[in-house]
Amino acid sequence: PKAKHHLLLMCRNYSTNPSCLMNVKSLNDLTKKHLDELREFHNLARRIAAAISGDAYQNSFKIGYHSIPSLHPLHLHIISSDLDSPCVTTQKHIVSFSSDFFVTADEVENHLESAFVDSLLVAVRA
Repeated sequence: PKAKHHLLLMCRNYSTNPSCLMNVKSLNDLTKKHLDELREFHNLARRIAAAISGDAYQNSFKIGYHSIPSLHPLHLHIISSDLDSPCVTTQKHIVSFSSDFFVTADEVENHLESAFVDSLLVAVRA
């Protein structure tokens, strides 16, 4: 864990439906057909954060994805903003949650809702 509270949320539906989030490996694989399931996924994450921290979770938690995930399938980070953990040992750990490398759930939804997008293409500066 990279903070006092750090949870990963993953879809447990082992459906053969290719639009199921369980079959998505990264943000770049998302399309508009995933939007309804993503909204449910994000709302669950918000409820979890609120249950941990109360109604002020928006100020104390970040909910989002790494633009280049190190784990498959697609998973959502629910992480307290403190980044207070003995596991935070390098600058890379901090940057992974405080830069463009971390894409918020709202940013993903807004992008997929755009009238000009068929999929989400995430560019990350090396």
